[in-house]
Amino acid sequence: MKNIENIGERIKFLREKHGLSQAAFAKRIGVSAGNVGDWESEKKKSLPGAKAIYAIAKEFEVTADWLLVGEEYIVDSTFNSGNIVIQDGKPAISPSKNTGSTNDTDSNEIVNLTAEAKELITIFNSLNKRDAAELLMIARMKKELGNG
Repeated sequence: MKNIENIGERIKFLREKHGLSQAAFAKRIGVSAGNVGDWESEKKKSLPGAKAIYAIAKEFEVTADWLLVGEEYIVDSTFNSGNIVIQDGKPAISPSKNTGSTNDTDSNEIVNLTAEAKELITIFNSLNKRDAAELLMIARMKKELGNG
């Protein structure tokens, strides 16, 4: 997907790519044309809410991460980051880390997870590829904000 500077420009890019007026775009995502105009305006500094971002992503088949930050985190059969890999077309937990080793230490790190970590893994494994990629993007953003 094209890398565009801000969310308003990305929304305008999508709208124009599909040949839609602001009113037609707004109707497809369930908001007013004024909202779309405000988002696209450089003067207004208005941002879409979570429901609008979700609606845009779903309706126009883009990821929320692209809408929000202009980058895609694509999950596919070659994706392998940390101990999350794709198995049978779905994200899954792998016993190996980036080093590729499968020694007992790595396996123990996965087995000895907190209840919250196990719940997160269970939720993650139940998601489709797109939602899993979005969850990873959110986690990465949270990590960066926490370490900043």
